[in-house]
Amino acid sequence: MNLWKAEERKTVILSAFLVFLIIAAFVVLKSARDALVLSKYPARTLPYFMVTTTLTAGLVVATYLRLYAALTLGRAVGVSLVAFAAGTLLFWLGITLGCEVTIPVLYVWVGVFGTLAPVQAWSIISQRLLIRQAKRVLGIIGAGGIAGSMAGGLFARWIALGWNVSALLPTAAVLILLALFLSLALSAPHQNRESSSRGTEPPQVRQRFVALVLVVVGTSALVSTFVDFQFKVTAQRELATAEALAVFFGSFYAYLGGVTLLFQVLVTLVLMRRLKVSAALSFLPLGLIVGNALVLAAGSLWSTIVLKGNEQLFKHSVDRSALEVLYLAIPNHAKIRLRSFMDTIGVRISEGVGAILLVLLFSVGNLPPSVLAPISMSFLAIWIGSTILLGREYPQVLENAIQRREVDLAAAKATFFTSDFYRLLPELLQSSEKRTMMDLLELLETSDERLGPYLGPLLQHEDADVRLKALQLLFTQDDDLSHQVEQLLDDADRRVRVEAIHYLCLRSPVGPMEKLCLFLGGS
Repeated sequence: MNLWKAEERKTVILSAFLVFLIIAAFVVLKSARDALVLSKYPARTLPYFMVTTTLTAGLVVATYLRLYAALTLGRAVGVSLVAFAAGTLLFWLGITLGCEVTIPVLYVWVGVFGTLAPVQAWSIISQRLLIRQAKRVLGIIGAGGIAGSMAGGLFARWIALGWNVSALLPTAAVLILLALFLSLALSAPHQNRESSSRGTEPPQVRQRFVALVLVVVGTSALVSTFVDFQFKVTAQRELATAEALAVFFGSFYAYLGGVTLLFQVLVTLVLMRRLKVSAALSFLPLGLIVGNALVLAAGSLWSTIVLKGNEQLFKHSVDRSALEVLYLAIPNHAKIRLRSFMDTIGVRISEGVGAILLVLLFSVGNLPPSVLAPISMSFLAIWIGSTILLGREYPQVLENAIQRREVDLAAAKATFFTSDFYRLLPELLQSSEKRTMMDLLELLETSDERLGPYLGPLLQHEDADVRLKALQLLFTQDDDLSHQVEQLLDDADRRVRVEAIHYLCLRSPVGPMEKLCLFLGGS
């Protein structure tokens, strides 16, 4: 057991550093890219860059999936990270030599890296983690990514101030190479102690649930495209030089990373325990409504900073956690396929639609950026409406997942102990079949919640096995239900009578042996 804990700690530490390095490299590249492009090209050309990036990213992802089919995951990720590091160094060389075409191509290159590299890192990590580990370690690994965002911003600021903007590119290449070494370490052969093979028929996924999640993910990507454009255009208007822009973007991501890390540690964990999933999903759209209202009223740099800050803060903390909770309710056989569908249809096409709208509105129509605020608010209204519907749909998906006879108990223990689970528990315990009820009671053995109110009614259940299991669970509870257990002394099942005497002896104020003597004397 100690060896396994040491192995688990090693996996978590390596995973957190891998995400840290990938996100830090992306923030450094993003700061350099935006500073170089915005210092040389007018704002009306930015939507064209966005459209090109979205299309190219889709083609690269399709190519990578074919590469992944031919190679192992570790080798596919290794090849792509080597390519990203080498390509970044080539772009640095081109910019140093004064090649003008390098800068617009760099914009697309960084977008592709930001699309593919984080997904690769999480693929490596998810392959290494067991289901039962996820609940306790994903927060730590995710915090590594947030810390990477802060560190990447600091790197961008320091290097832009001390040297020049182009020096950010070799810095990012070094970070990518370090990430390569960690990915190779995590990809090393290991023994998987958890088998997910099942001989039962896979359960069906509720299409309405999937459609609502797709609307939320797609609307988020669309509005985020608008927010990114508003932020960059306003920054370009206020800051002209590449050095000033790089310092600004680096400082922004550094400070925001620190705030997000504190929010993740101090607030997100509390919110996820106390709020329903639909309420947690509403934080990001409500924050964007506030930000867009400020942009509409002021139109200043600070208002777009608030808008972009709200988007980044809530997107990488409470919104990501809530989405992961939703994904965990999807059966394992469909999870990878549906998440890939969300990443392609839900995100990439939505980003492409947003970029095309920006081309039509600004590159062709020459409209002011302020018109994006009311357009975004209309999409945000759809987003919030979808989260409300998801709040009604999710309990049914959760109930279906729990009631499956082939439920993976280890996975359920790590997944379903949420506020929604305990809200549905009384109904599940009353309406479920015996096998499902016994599975639920087995799950509750590892729960930290107060279970007395749920177990009391089961002491009168018609099935003796259910009565016995509920009585056995009472031994781990602080609640004293002796007055209800006394009714089981005349139970028809001998096992229940024996456990009832055992429980009453342990709960007796006069001591277990004295209470036992009273029972024996009475008999």
